Amino acid sequence: MEYGLTTNVQKKIKGLSLAKSQVEDFRFWWEVNLTKVENRNVLVIVHPSSRYSMIYTNLKPSIWKNLDAFISEAIKDALLREGFTEADVRSYFQMSGDNVFTKTHGRQATGGLNHITGELWYHWDWYDPDSMLQERITRKFNDEPVTVALHPEYTCVFSRDYFVNEMRNLLYGEKMKLHYASMKGGITIRDGEVEKR
Repeated sequence: MEYGLTTNVQKKIKGLSLAKSQVEDFRFWWEVNLTKVENRNVLVIVHPSSRYSMIYTNLKPSIWKNLDAFISEAIKDALLREGFTEADVRSYFQMSGDNVFTKTHGRQATGGLNHITGELWYHWDWYDPDSMLQERITRKFNDEPVTVALHPEYTCVFSRDYFVNEMRNLLYGEKMKLHYASMKGGITIRDGEVEKR
């Protein structure tokens, strides 16, 4: 698994050495940024293949000593929240190989990361001071319709929908079953199945 770190994250880790990116499969990339919102450090973890995100704050200083373990645990928790089993999680990590830190994976891969980082301020009224994982903010970003830069063949899909389907495709060989987004009465809903361009 490759964890692409922005320069903000790189500065927090003492003695960091970055590997050269060697994994070509987007599904095993995660981009990681550190930003500030209302004077709080916020860690943004994004799966660039689907734009699925996790937002963490109230960070303990100890996480910087073992960031790869923290990110791995965050990914594991995300998969379990989305209905995957412990065996599925093990399979995903076995398929992905060793965890390595790299630079971020380029402009397209970081598009979702940059967008989410920029939008955090608009959702900060949902900040939970008692939790590291900001579940409501995370859910908000994952339930918004997006265009995924790494998959231009699909238009206007939901990050969570794409992530779950992509993992099911990877783990079980299932066909992707995405739904497109539309607005009715000011509410975003999932309509019929997305077709490739």
